[in-house]
Formats: sequence, C-alpha cells, structure tokens
Amino acid sequence: RVGLDTVYLLEYPSIDAMWARITKEPLLKHLFQHLPLTSFTTIVPRRAVSGDLSQVRKGILLRRQDAKVLEVDVSQMRAIDARLAVSCLFRVENGLFDVRGPLSLALNYLESQGLTLSDDLFTIQLVNFIDGSDRPVHYSRLLAPIAAQPAS
Repeated sequence: RVGLDTVYLLEYPSIDAMWARITKEPLLKHLFQHLPLTSFTTIVPRRAVSGDLSQVRKGILLRRQDAKVLEVDVSQMRAIDARLAVSCLFRVENGLFDVRGPLSLALNYLESQGLTLSDDLFTIQLVNFIDGSDRPVHYSRLLAPIAAQPAS
C-alpha cells in the first residue's frame, strides 16, 4: 500500500491518438517537455478490470506537487485521488507491455485484503534505460486507488 496524493491525467484512446494531438494541444506539448516529472501512463477503467481491456487508454500523468512546480493549470486534466492506493512494480523490456500481469497481481491483493477500488487504475513510469544488450527497459508502477476503509 502506498500514498501518492492526487495525480492529473490527459487521456487518449491510444498512443497514436496522443501523438497526433501533441502539436494541437499546448498543454500536452508542455507536459512532454517535462518528462520525467511527467509520465506516460496506461489507464485501466474500473469497469474494465473484469476482463474487457479494450477500454484501456493511454495518456500522460502529472503529480499534484509537480503541477505546482511546473505551474500547470490542471483544470483541463482529470484528477484521481491516490492518497490511498495499492502499488505493483513491474518491468517492461522492448516495449512489450501486457497490463494483465500487474493488473492480476493488484486485483488479487485487493481481494485478499477486502479492499475496494475508488477510481481507475493507472501506471507511472519510474525509469527508462538501454540495457547491456541495447534493449530498451523501463520500470513502472501500476497504482490502484482504494476507498478508505470504515473504522472497525
């Protein structure tokens, strides 16, 4: 379990759709110029966790504290409260990302602990590098925002 605070998202149906908008959306272009304070993200809607992953979206994410530093007007962005969340660290090699693995781990943990999702799940990139065999590698976290549990 982790506490991340609020994150802000710009969402697109696909990576291609996001790239097509970069010259037309000043905010998106600004956020790209500030990687890695911003992050590429994959968004898994709550309603899709039961298996319909065709609803998975792509986008760019900004943490609340970084929005202040970058002086970004977040009013055009979607907010997700991630003060309470479950985190699953994963590694991607050569761009081959299948959200089902980390999603399954996070959902199994939520179920085992009696926790409930409070919003859509999302990823945050942590680091990107080229390994000794010239393969691109990155580490990311899948975050599952959870509802506060009632006091017992």
